[in-house]
This record gives sequence, C-alpha cells and structure tokens, in this order.
Amino acid sequence: HLGSTESIKNFLLDFNGLAIISEKAVRNELYLKTLVKLQVTGITFPRTFRIAHKTGHKSRQTELFEQFLLNL
Repeated sequence: HLGSTESIKNFLLDFNGLAIISEKAVRNELYLKTLVKLQVTGITFPRTFRIAHKTGHKSRQTELFEQFLLNL
C-alpha cells in the first residue's frame, strides 16, 4: 500500500510498473519524460468531490458556481 501521490511517483520512477494517478500530479515528470502517459479507452473512473467554503455568508458568485457544479 502506497499512501501518497509522492510515494506512487517514486515507486514508478524506481520500478517498472503502472499506476492510475492524476495527470496534474505528474505534470513535471511528463514534461521531463521520466514518466509517460498511456491512453486508456472504454473505462471510466468516477470520483467524488466535495464543495468547501468558508463558514458564514456565501456570495452570489459562490452560490452560482456551486449550482453549476451540482448540475454537471
């Protein structure tokens, strides 16, 4: 069990293996060509996201953005 994004990246750099990881998390490694991206089709990976905001009054922009996200 690897507990963090950094430990997964270090594992991939040291061993011949595969991982499913955020492209943003390995942006630098992709740029440096120390890791490569494989295109996978026919598979979806659903993810759960949370909406967080400061306690108290929400601005109109925050409310609109929240509604936009909830309707995706």
